[in-house]
Amino acid sequence: MHMLDSRIEQIRKDTQQLSEDTQQLSEDTDSLRAWMSELHHASDQFWQRTSSQFDSDVAEMRDRFLSTFRREFMGDQTVDNQRLINSGYIMALGGNFRVDAFLYQDDSRYVDGDGKVHQPRTDRDTFRLLYGVDPSIAEKIILVLQRHAEVKASGKRGGIDVFEERFKTFLRVLESAKYAGDYLDPMREEDQLGELLSAYREFWNANKLMR
Repeated sequence: MHMLDSRIEQIRKDTQQLSEDTQQLSEDTDSLRAWMSELHHASDQFWQRTSSQFDSDVAEMRDRFLSTFRREFMGDQTVDNQRLINSGYIMALGGNFRVDAFLYQDDSRYVDGDGKVHQPRTDRDTFRLLYGVDPSIAEKIILVLQRHAEVKASGKRGGIDVFEERFKTFLRVLESAKYAGDYLDPMREEDQLGELLSAYREFWNANKLMR
């Protein structure tokens, strides 16, 4: 009987310890999630900042994402590319068109936690493979592409066929106009830019019908 009581007491202690460990793990997980959520939120806001306000954590995270994509999908096994991938442990879960495009701009230099200065990215083929366009025209079409990605990820299907058709039309006309960035300028009257402006407006009209 004494042995049984001792065994029960040990099980009780083990159960209590397990409960405490589980609680601590849950708290640590919540803390990590909150930190990552804050970091990803900073990533979403990052494109609005000037170079003097550069968030090096976000820059490093997106830099590693692009280099990892380059390694996995373009076969880049170079030492420099792998070194950048190994420089941190927080990895982005997917694309971020605005921030990634900013990393190719002349004023996108940043200093990492070790004090190393990272120059603007020059591997534009990586960006083109990932997003389908060159980073130099990102600002011209960013709102359309961002909204398209949001709708695709949301699972909304009401009006999706028209939405997709208008999106493809906008991209086609944009390409025909050689990615003109001034199609929203009311003073421009070229026929091609007029067609592009119309496609842009039709896309947003289709967006209003999404549900």
